[in-house]
Amino acid sequence: MVKVIPDLPAGIVGFEASDEATAQDYRETLEPLIGQAAKDGAKVRVLAVLGPDLRGYEGGAMLEDAKLGLSAWSSWERIAVVSDDHRLREAIHFLGWMLPGEVAVFPMGERAKATDWLRAS
Repeated sequence: MVKVIPDLPAGIVGFEASDEATAQDYRETLEPLIGQAAKDGAKVRVLAVLGPDLRGYEGGAMLEDAKLGLSAWSSWERIAVVSDDHRLREAIHFLGWMLPGEVAVFPMGERAKATDWLRAS
């Protein structure tokens, strides 16, 4: 399940993923969220909170993730991933260069720090 994080500072959009992310989550939640943020060529700053109960991604969600990333490739400015999953954190550190924009990973206890990083220019 993916839900939008409300009340973030201007210029930042965010979502929290738990249980299992599905292709429907991407189509109904993330695509509109990112599409609106990238409207008229605006740069996108994303807070992605991947909760401890996130079991993974449904097969179709991976395809939707790739399509979403490619559709707004030049719009991505910063992505802050918040998670305590050490394997995920290591993978992002190792493969982050392949993602668009700047990427930083923060532990769950530093969610506010992640938002501050996104807000910084």
